[in-house]
Amino acid sequence: MRKRSVFIAALLTASMLAGCSSVNININTGAKDEVPAEEETATETSDTAEADDDMADFPQLTSEDFDMSRFDDNKNMYFDSHGNTWTLSDESAKKYPKLADAIAKVNETEKKYITDCLDENDSDAREFAKEQLDSGYDGTFSCTSDMGIACADPKRVSLISTRFEYYGGAHPSTVTIAYDIDVESGQFVPLSAIIRDKEGLNKLLKEKLIELYTDHDFFGLDESLDSLQMALPAFETEEASYNFAFNPNGLTFYFDPAELSPYVFSGEQVDLTYEELSGVLEENFKP
Repeated sequence: MRKRSVFIAALLTASMLAGCSSVNININTGAKDEVPAEEETATETSDTAEADDDMADFPQLTSEDFDMSRFDDNKNMYFDSHGNTWTLSDESAKKYPKLADAIAKVNETEKKYITDCLDENDSDAREFAKEQLDSGYDGTFSCTSDMGIACADPKRVSLISTRFEYYGGAHPSTVTIAYDIDVESGQFVPLSAIIRDKEGLNKLLKEKLIELYTDHDFFGLDESLDSLQMALPAFETEEASYNFAFNPNGLTFYFDPAELSPYVFSGEQVDLTYEELSGVLEENFKP
C-alpha cells in the first residue's frame, strides 16, 4: 500500500497561516536588505522557532491508501474498489484523543461504504465484467473513495470524501461527503451549530450560485435549497442535507451532480467567507 505523510504546515502553508477559524499566526517578514547580517540571522531563527511553535498546535495527519478490488478465479479484476484513510501522528493523537477517535470513525464509515457497495453488487459485477471481456472490452464496476483535507487547525478539522460509483449505466455517480469535526470534543459539527438564519444563508448561496454558474439550468434554487436540512451532519442522515466543510476563510458548500441542476453540469461548489456569512452566523463562530 502506498503511504502519503502530510504535515499540515507543508500541505496548506498559506491556508494554515490564515487559520481555518480564528487562529492567527504572525511572522515577521521585514525587508532583509535593511537588517545587518548577524541580526538577520537571529531574526530568521526567531521567526522560524515561533512559526514551529505555532504549527505544533496543528494536527498532523497521514494518509494511507487501501485497495479492496475483487478478482475472479483467473485473476481478472471485476470490481475496482479503493480509497484512503487519514490518521493522526502519535504526538497529535496524544494531544487530541477525541479527534483521533472521530477520524477513526470517519475511516470506518468510508470503508463500510465501500464494503457495502461490493457486497450488494458482487454478482452483477461478475456478470458485467464477463460480458465486457466476451465483447472484447475491459470494463468493470467501480466503487471508490478519495478523501482529502479541507481544513485542519487546533479548533476544527474537515475531511472531504469524493465517492465515485459506476455500475454499468449511462454515466457514473459522484457524491461528496464532508466530515466536520470539533477538535476538542471530537463531535461532528452540524450546520445548525454554525448558522442561525437558514433563509439568510440560502439567499447568499442563491446569489453566489447564479453569479458563478451562469450557464447552469437550475431546477429551482429556492425550492431546492429550502428542502435541505441542517440539524444533522450530512453523513448521519439519509435526508437531503447541506454538505459543507470548513475552509481557511469560511465555509465551502458542495452540491452534487443533478442536485441543483442537470447531471451534465457536474454539480456546483460555493465558498462563503466568514465576512460574507457574518449576518447569519451564530455568535461563537464569528471571527
